Amino acid sequence: MHKKTNIQINMKIFSNVYILKNSDCRITIFFTLILNIFPLLNSRDFSIIRDEIGSLASASALAGLDWSGVIQQTKYYGIGFNWIYAPLFRLLNNPYAVWIGIWIINAFLLALLSGLVHYIAHSFFNIKNRTAAITDSVLTGIILGGYKIYNEIG
Repeated sequence: MHKKTNIQINMKIFSNVYILKNSDCRITIFFTLILNIFPLLNSRDFSIIRDEIGSLASASALAGLDWSGVIQQTKYYGIGFNWIYAPLFRLLNNPYAVWIGIWIINAFLLALLSGLVHYIAHSFFNIKNRTAAITDSVLTGIILGGYKIYNEIG
């Protein structure tokens, strides 16, 4: 008889796409997405700190833009996570449009994170109270804020 390993059991989240099939996870993802994008509708201007600008330099470099002057003015520049924004720099010439695109990408990632948190709360911590699990999961996804440019994951 073949015994399942922890890796095989934990891969269930990917093979069955639990966070998309489970109705509570879909509710969690939907509310997190809406609550992260809603402030964008009211936004007319944006501010950004120097470190966040420096961390975007890797995405702009991947898109073929020269931000060497920007790097000289910042204390931090990161690589890796911000590369997901490179297509925005390649496709859009308007900095405000790039910022909105970053906000929307972050909102989607945080919504998926809240779905994953719901899965973990339900499957590993046995939180059976539906309202508590959904509320906690949504709060996890919105407390981070989709409007921020993250220098690194976590």
